[in-house]
Amino acid sequence: MKTRLNLWETGFLTLLVITAVLVGGCDKAPTSTADKSGNQPPAPIQAEAFRGQVYKSFNQRKVLTLISKDECELSEHGTILLCKYTKQDDKLRVVTTALGTSQVLYYRFTSQGLQDNDGNVLFSPEGLLEAQRQAELARRAQQEAREAAERQRAEAAAAAARQAEKEANEREEARKKREELALTARSTSAPVVQVECFGFNHVRKFRFVVTTVGVSTELISVMDAFGAWEKPSRPQRQDIWFDELTEKPGYSTTYRTITLKSDRLGRVEFNCTDRKTEAAADHLAETFKLLEKAIDSWRSKYPALARW
Repeated sequence: MKTRLNLWETGFLTLLVITAVLVGGCDKAPTSTADKSGNQPPAPIQAEAFRGQVYKSFNQRKVLTLISKDECELSEHGTILLCKYTKQDDKLRVVTTALGTSQVLYYRFTSQGLQDNDGNVLFSPEGLLEAQRQAELARRAQQEAREAAERQRAEAAAAAARQAEKEANEREEARKKREELALTARSTSAPVVQVECFGFNHVRKFRFVVTTVGVSTELISVMDAFGAWEKPSRPQRQDIWFDELTEKPGYSTTYRTITLKSDRLGRVEFNCTDRKTEAAADHLAETFKLLEKAIDSWRSKYPALARW
């Protein structure tokens, strides 16, 4: 009895060892299909086309392969379905079955391959090559169009820059010529009329001079606290050349005021008051007439300098 028990125990232990080995072998991590050199595994096995009848989407993610006279394989998203098909005139009827549910797909034979009812195309080998060729031609045409547009933009920008530089140079040249002409005209200055009068506060005396090329106003006397006239501590003089005027001088008959305007000084007004009556003096009217005659004469000599 003891010997039989030992034999039974020995057999039981042997069975446990074999089971442990088998289980340990199943728990091993799966080995990679790539070899040690890092090469990728071979391409998946695909069905051999029946008389070369295989149709692929443009991205080749969907493949319909006719493998016999009535069977085909539909591969999409990593799933391969074995289907039945029949040809009806220029149409292909494919019946797929998945999880007990059958579905019918219809395709129409075209010069490119097959086209379903939604307009999606599965290309024949020749049709796929032609579609790829057309896509490459379209890609090249788009690339060439982009490059041509970029060249046109660059050329237009360069032309605009050249034109802007040319115009800037022309303006600078015109400015220099105008400055030279203005200096020449100013050098011919000769007095036309001179007027002295008081400001509205009667404590300052001004001199207003009209020349053949401009006008000037100058503070010549200031009344001190004791009523005595003296020269101003600081010279105050404004010269406005006719070539600086941006609009025709004006004269106010109400305020007896001559108004001049230039970019450099802005709007300048010159007026006089009668010291006795404290009213606006009227002798500027004749001065303004002489100013207008001087400007007309200057414009006839130097029309290029006139700015209005």
